[in-house]
Amino acid sequence: MTVCSMCRNHFTPANESDLSYIAEDKPICETCSGHLDTVLESNDQIALLQSINYIYTCQKQSSDPAVTSALNDFLQNNACAIEELEEKAKQKKQSEPVQFSYQTDYFQEKSAENEEGMFGNVSASIKSLAKVFCWIGIILSVICACLIFAANSRYQSTILPGLLCLFLGPFLSWASSLFIYAFADLLDETKKNNRLLTELVKLSKQQNSKKK
Repeated sequence: MTVCSMCRNHFTPANESDLSYIAEDKPICETCSGHLDTVLESNDQIALLQSINYIYTCQKQSSDPAVTSALNDFLQNNACAIEELEEKAKQKKQSEPVQFSYQTDYFQEKSAENEEGMFGNVSASIKSLAKVFCWIGIILSVICACLIFAANSRYQSTILPGLLCLFLGPFLSWASSLFIYAFADLLDETKKNNRLLTELVKLSKQQNSKKK
C-alpha cells in the first residue's frame, strides 16, 4: 500500500516499476498521473479545465513543500501550452475556448482565500483542530485511567472503570475527530466543485452565444 503524494489517498500499484513520481521519492497514483498527462497531451478543453482544477487543489492542500513546489512549477511551465491551445481553437473558428485567468483563477488564491490569520484557510484549520482534539482526548483518557487505577483498593475496585476510560476514551476522541475531519474534507470538495461549476457555466454560455 502506497500513499499518493498529491491526493494523499492510499493505492496499491500494479507494478512497482510503473510508479509515477511528481518529485524525487514522491510517488503519485494513476488518477493524479492521468490528470498530469491530460494537461500535457489533451486537446479537450473541458478535460483540461478539470485537470488543472484538480492539480491546483492538490497543490493548495499539500503540506509537503517538495510536492507543492513541483506542482507549482508544472502549472507554470504548461501555462504557455494552454494559451497556444486557445489560439489554435480561435484560428480554426471552433467554439469559444475556455478563458483561463492564470493569475486570478488557478495560479493564485481567490481573494477570500487570501485572508490571513486563523480564518485564512478554514478547511485546513478544521483538519488541524480535529487532530489536536483527537490527541488531547487520547492523552486525557490515559491520564484519567492511570488516576483511576491508582485509586484501586481492596475496599473499592476501580479496575473496570479504569479499563473503560483507557479504551473507550481514546476511541470516542478518535471517532468525534473523524467527523470533524470529514466535514473539513466536504468543505474542500464543495469549494472545488463550485469553482469548476462556475467555469463550466461560463463555457456553456460562451458556446451558446457563439451558436446564436
